[in-house]
Amino acid sequence: MSDRRYRTGPWIALSILGVLLMAGAGGFFVLARPVLAEAVTSTLSTPEEVAGLTLSSNPELQTVADELKTGISEEVTNSTGSIGAFYTDPADAAKIVMLAGVTGVVADPASELGRGFTGISEGGMQITNLRDVDPGPLGGEAKCGDTTANGQALVVCGWADYGSIAFALFFNREAAASEELFRQIRGEILTRG
Repeated sequence: MSDRRYRTGPWIALSILGVLLMAGAGGFFVLARPVLAEAVTSTLSTPEEVAGLTLSSNPELQTVADELKTGISEEVTNSTGSIGAFYTDPADAAKIVMLAGVTGVVADPASELGRGFTGISEGGMQITNLRDVDPGPLGGEAKCGDTTANGQALVVCGWADYGSIAFALFFNREAAASEELFRQIRGEILTRG
Protein backbone atom coordinates (compact mmCIF):
# COMPACT_ATOMS: atom_id res chain seq x y z
CA MET A 1 0.00 0.00 0.00
CA SER A 2 2.80 2.41 0.79
CA ASP A 3 4.38 1.48 -2.54
CA ARG A 4 1.15 2.51 -4.32
CA ARG A 5 1.11 5.92 -2.58
CA TYR A 6 4.69 6.44 -3.67
CA ARG A 7 3.82 5.88 -7.33
CA THR A 8 0.71 8.10 -7.31
CA GLY A 9 2.33 10.88 -5.28
CA PRO A 10 4.38 12.28 -8.17
CA TRP A 11 1.36 12.18 -10.50
CA ILE A 12 -0.75 14.09 -8.00
CA ALA A 13 2.03 16.65 -7.58
CA LEU A 14 2.38 16.99 -11.37
CA SER A 15 -1.38 17.35 -11.75
CA ILE A 16 -1.48 20.11 -9.13
CA LEU A 17 1.49 21.81 -10.78
CA GLY A 18 -0.28 21.57 -14.15
CA VAL A 19 -3.43 23.15 -12.75
CA LEU A 20 -1.39 25.94 -11.16
CA LEU A 21 0.46 26.57 -14.41
CA MET A 22 -2.81 26.72 -16.35
CA ALA A 23 -4.27 29.07 -13.77
CA GLY A 24 -1.12 31.16 -13.96
CA ALA A 25 -1.24 31.21 -17.75
CA GLY A 26 -4.90 32.18 -17.60
CA GLY A 27 -4.07 34.89 -15.10
CA PHE A 28 -1.20 36.06 -17.30
CA PHE A 29 -3.55 36.18 -20.30
CA VAL A 30 -6.12 38.17 -18.31
CA LEU A 31 -3.42 40.63 -17.25
CA ALA A 32 -1.68 40.74 -20.65
CA ARG A 33 -4.83 41.04 -22.75
CA PRO A 34 -5.26 44.84 -22.38
CA VAL A 35 -1.54 45.34 -22.99
CA LEU A 36 -1.65 43.28 -26.18
CA ALA A 37 -4.88 44.91 -27.34
CA GLU A 38 -3.43 48.43 -27.02
CA ALA A 39 -0.06 47.48 -28.47
CA VAL A 40 -1.49 45.71 -31.51
CA THR A 41 -4.43 47.95 -32.36
CA SER A 42 -3.17 51.50 -31.64
CA THR A 43 -2.73 53.89 -34.55
CA LEU A 44 -1.88 57.58 -34.70
CA SER A 45 -2.93 59.95 -37.46
CA THR A 46 -2.46 63.59 -38.44
CA PRO A 47 -5.77 64.70 -39.93
CA GLU A 48 -6.12 68.03 -41.73
CA GLU A 49 -8.04 69.36 -38.72
CA VAL A 50 -7.86 68.29 -35.09
CA ALA A 51 -9.44 69.93 -32.05
CA GLY A 52 -10.17 73.07 -34.07
CA LEU A 53 -6.56 73.31 -35.26
CA THR A 54 -5.29 73.11 -38.85
CA LEU A 55 -2.39 70.94 -40.03
CA SER A 56 0.52 73.19 -41.01
CA SER A 57 1.87 72.96 -44.56
CA ASN A 58 4.92 75.10 -43.74
CA PRO A 59 7.92 73.19 -45.21
CA GLU A 60 10.31 74.38 -42.48
CA LEU A 61 7.99 73.16 -39.75
CA GLN A 62 7.48 69.89 -41.62
CA THR A 63 11.25 69.33 -41.70
CA VAL A 64 11.35 69.71 -37.92
CA ALA A 65 8.29 67.46 -37.57
CA ASP A 66 9.95 64.76 -39.70
CA GLU A 67 13.09 64.89 -37.53
CA LEU A 68 10.96 64.55 -34.39
CA LYS A 69 9.06 61.64 -35.92
CA THR A 70 12.29 59.82 -36.72
CA GLY A 71 13.76 60.49 -33.28
CA ILE A 72 10.75 59.32 -31.32
CA SER A 73 10.22 56.20 -33.45
CA GLU A 74 13.74 55.06 -32.52
CA GLU A 75 12.75 55.11 -28.84
CA VAL A 76 10.04 52.43 -29.01
CA THR A 77 10.88 48.79 -29.61
CA ASN A 78 9.01 47.30 -32.56
CA SER A 79 7.53 50.62 -33.61
CA THR A 80 4.47 50.16 -35.81
CA GLY A 81 4.04 53.79 -36.83
CA SER A 82 4.96 57.36 -36.00
CA ILE A 83 3.76 60.91 -36.53
CA GLY A 84 5.30 64.33 -36.47
CA ALA A 85 3.27 67.44 -37.26
CA PHE A 86 2.60 71.04 -36.44
CA TYR A 87 -0.88 72.48 -36.10
CA THR A 88 -1.92 76.13 -36.11
CA ASP A 89 -4.89 77.86 -34.56
CA PRO A 90 -6.97 79.65 -37.23
CA ALA A 91 -7.93 82.26 -34.62
CA ASP A 92 -4.32 83.01 -33.58
CA ALA A 93 -1.31 82.09 -35.76
CA ALA A 94 1.02 82.35 -32.74
CA LYS A 95 -0.72 79.44 -31.02
CA ILE A 96 1.22 76.60 -32.64
CA VAL A 97 1.07 72.99 -31.42
CA MET A 98 3.82 70.49 -32.21
CA LEU A 99 3.03 66.75 -32.06
CA ALA A 100 5.35 63.76 -32.14
CA GLY A 101 4.27 60.23 -31.35
CA VAL A 102 4.85 56.57 -31.99
CA THR A 103 2.87 53.35 -31.75
CA GLY A 104 4.26 49.98 -30.75
CA VAL A 105 4.77 47.91 -27.62
CA VAL A 106 5.27 50.13 -24.58
CA ALA A 107 5.87 47.64 -21.78
CA ASP A 108 6.07 50.18 -18.93
CA PRO A 109 4.15 53.36 -19.84
CA ALA A 110 5.02 55.29 -16.66
CA SER A 111 8.72 54.58 -17.02
CA GLU A 112 8.79 55.34 -20.75
CA LEU A 113 6.94 58.62 -20.22
CA GLY A 114 9.41 59.59 -17.51
CA ARG A 115 12.33 58.77 -19.83
CA GLY A 116 10.75 60.90 -22.54
CA PHE A 117 10.57 63.93 -20.29
CA THR A 118 14.15 63.29 -19.13
CA GLY A 119 15.23 63.19 -22.78
CA ILE A 120 13.51 66.50 -23.47
CA SER A 121 15.33 68.05 -20.50
CA GLU A 122 18.66 66.57 -21.58
CA GLY A 123 18.01 68.00 -25.04
CA GLY A 124 18.18 71.48 -23.59
CA MET A 125 14.60 72.26 -22.63
CA GLN A 126 14.58 72.22 -18.84
CA ILE A 127 11.13 71.15 -17.64
CA THR A 128 9.72 72.58 -14.44
CA ASN A 129 6.47 71.98 -12.59
CA LEU A 130 6.11 68.48 -14.08
CA ARG A 131 2.75 67.18 -12.95
CA ASP A 132 0.39 64.26 -13.49
CA VAL A 133 -2.66 65.20 -15.52
CA ASP A 134 -5.89 63.44 -16.41
CA PRO A 135 -5.16 61.25 -19.47
CA GLY A 136 -8.81 61.29 -20.51
CA PRO A 137 -10.97 58.33 -21.49
CA LEU A 138 -8.15 56.50 -23.30
CA GLY A 139 -6.36 55.97 -19.98
CA GLY A 140 -2.66 55.39 -19.51
CA GLU A 141 -0.24 57.88 -18.03
CA ALA A 142 -0.15 61.61 -18.77
CA LYS A 143 2.01 64.49 -17.56
CA CYS A 144 2.51 68.15 -18.41
CA GLY A 145 5.27 70.56 -17.51
CA ASP A 146 6.55 74.02 -18.28
CA THR A 147 9.63 74.87 -20.31
CA THR A 148 11.18 77.56 -22.45
CA ALA A 149 12.76 77.61 -25.91
CA ASN A 150 14.62 80.69 -27.15
CA GLY A 151 13.11 82.66 -24.28
CA GLN A 152 9.54 81.66 -25.14
CA ALA A 153 7.43 79.93 -22.50
CA LEU A 154 5.94 76.60 -23.60
CA VAL A 155 3.80 73.87 -22.08
CA VAL A 156 4.90 70.32 -22.89
CA CYS A 157 2.55 67.38 -22.36
CA GLY A 158 3.01 63.68 -22.95
CA TRP A 159 1.05 60.47 -22.70
CA ALA A 160 2.04 56.82 -22.66
CA ASP A 161 -0.08 53.70 -22.74
CA TYR A 162 0.73 50.13 -23.72
CA GLY A 163 0.44 50.90 -27.43
CA SER A 164 1.62 54.49 -27.88
CA ILE A 165 3.68 57.34 -26.53
CA ALA A 166 3.43 60.94 -27.73
CA PHE A 167 4.39 64.48 -26.80
CA ALA A 168 2.89 67.86 -27.62
CA LEU A 169 4.41 71.32 -27.24
CA PHE A 170 1.99 74.21 -26.87
CA PHE A 171 3.17 77.68 -27.86
CA ASN A 172 1.48 80.76 -26.38
CA ARG A 173 -1.10 78.91 -24.29
CA GLU A 174 -1.76 78.78 -20.58
CA ALA A 175 -1.17 75.48 -18.78
CA ALA A 176 -4.84 74.67 -18.10
CA ALA A 177 -5.86 75.40 -21.71
CA SER A 178 -2.94 73.32 -22.99
CA GLU A 179 -3.88 70.34 -20.80
CA GLU A 180 -7.48 70.40 -22.00
CA LEU A 181 -6.43 70.74 -25.64
CA PHE A 182 -3.93 67.90 -25.14
CA ARG A 183 -6.70 65.49 -24.05
CA GLN A 184 -8.88 66.58 -26.94
CA ILE A 185 -6.08 66.11 -29.50
CA ARG A 186 -5.25 62.66 -28.11
CA GLY A 187 -8.87 61.59 -28.41
CA GLU A 188 -8.89 62.61 -32.08
CA ILE A 189 -5.52 61.28 -33.28
CA LEU A 190 -5.21 58.00 -31.34
CA THR A 191 -7.47 55.11 -32.30
CA ARG A 192 -7.58 51.48 -31.22
CA GLY A 193 -9.21 48.58 -32.99
